[in-house]
Amino acid sequence: MSDTLREPSFPQAMEIAAQWLGLWEHGELSDEVLADRVGELVASRDGARGFFVVALAGDCPLMDRLPDPLVMALRAAGAGVVDLTARNLAMSTAMALHHGRAGDEGQRGGAVDQV
Repeated sequence: MSDTLREPSFPQAMEIAAQWLGLWEHGELSDEVLADRVGELVASRDGARGFFVVALAGDCPLMDRLPDPLVMALRAAGAGVVDLTARNLAMSTAMALHHGRAGDEGQRGGAVDQV
């Protein structure tokens, strides 16, 4: 494994995740290979952060149809992934509430869509 994958910076992890998710979405990367690669990426904190930013905020249908091998890889990644998932859920919920209270329904919908 390259050094970039072992300890990617946050921007590198976002770029890597976007590339892999694009390949997966276009059928050029199997569920199993995606799961293996994401498992390696989320082994570091910045790698996991980068993956979740792209997976949750992007247009890729990954979160709508999570492949079983990816679910198993994320579970195997442990507490760091659980922590980031909880933080992303809390932040998305908080932003949806904030936008709703501010009367900004357009932004509120976008925040909810990212959960």
